[in-house]
Amino acid sequence: MTTEYVRRVTIAPCETLLYEANQLALCLAESADDDKTFPSATHFKGGNTFGLCSTTAKNVFLDMANSELSAPAHAPNVDLEAAQRAQALLLIGTLENPVAATPGKIAAIVGGRYETARQQTAALGLTRIPSTEEA
Repeated sequence: MTTEYVRRVTIAPCETLLYEANQLALCLAESADDDKTFPSATHFKGGNTFGLCSTTAKNVFLDMANSELSAPAHAPNVDLEAAQRAQALLLIGTLENPVAATPGKIAAIVGGRYETARQQTAALGLTRIPSTEEA
């Protein structure tokens, strides 16, 4: 069985950019529910909190992330200005050349399908916020 989803992508917007990151997700992904990609901050680094999503993506992800955005058919009412703000704040790295999760930015690690979310999250420098059950 073959698939078009051959990349692992882990994205970490700082907490203040969750809305913008969700609007960018609507533009880059394929579902009207992608505005729920980053519901809350789940990870931290230093005193800053971040959302996190790790998913598989098509090879065209990088081209799409760097191209002019438009409202997709599945989300004609996307807040395109918010998505464009998010796109302008997007930092993209790899496991070999990572970008760090940074306040005021949206950091992403893009790699092959055999990379894991755990590897990419560690490369971003993030730690999961303990749940109340874990604390």
